[in-house]
Amino acid sequence: MAQKKVFALLASDGRSCFDDLRAYLKGQGMEVWMAESCNSAMRLLEQTHPEVVFTAPSLADGTWVRIVDAAQEMEVPTSVIVVGTHADSRWCLSAIEQGAFDFTLPPFEIDHISRLAGTAAEDARQRREAEALKDIASPIHSETSREGLFPFFNNETADWRHQ
Repeated sequence: MAQKKVFALLASDGRSCFDDLRAYLKGQGMEVWMAESCNSAMRLLEQTHPEVVFTAPSLADGTWVRIVDAAQEMEVPTSVIVVGTHADSRWCLSAIEQGAFDFTLPPFEIDHISRLAGTAAEDARQRREAEALKDIASPIHSETSREGLFPFFNNETADWRHQ
């Protein structure tokens, strides 16, 4: 089976590590979009529905928190990875607690970035599939009672009764 193409968004603060990250991801066959502000990143999130977002801790008009919040509010699940610096590594655990998929620090190793992006993309895809299944099952569940599906089920005793 052919591997699905991964779409990634990089919300960059202009550091050269994002140029390296872009090259690594493209080298892995991913399609990559770039944004230089929270506002442009949020527009691209809505337009492109990337599986993975790599964001800098601070952008011209906000922080990684805005990006994580926007990704969590989207109808299409997306995994956000915060790209920090050694000077601000204290927020790494906080990023995950607030909804980021993971964090990473430069300099990047190709194998690490490849695994991280692949795992994050797979997580987003699994959540998307779960959402799609929930949407499919929702009308069935709401229109059919338990008794309608299982006529021999007795709610009072919670066991099967053959009638």
